[in-house]
Amino acid sequence: MPDAANDFELLLKDYGVKRASIIVKNIAATGSPNVFDDPKELAKKLAKWPRDIAPMYRASILEHWFKSRGIILPEELLAGGR
Repeated sequence: MPDAANDFELLLKDYGVKRASIIVKNIAATGSPNVFDDPKELAKKLAKWPRDIAPMYRASILEHWFKSRGIILPEELLAGGR
């Protein structure tokens, strides 16, 4: 798995996501090569795991992830996840 996938898995684990490794492997396998750098694509992928990642946590995870990478999130992604 690329470093971004490993880092994202660690972030999910920090948020208490129990099946973090399964989720990240699925996102990496089904997403584009830049899935971890594309806010809209990553948000769509995370939304497919509602039992594992509640909407309020998704917004926080996305905000944390992209802020640490210097990528500004579209406001509708944050508003939709809260």
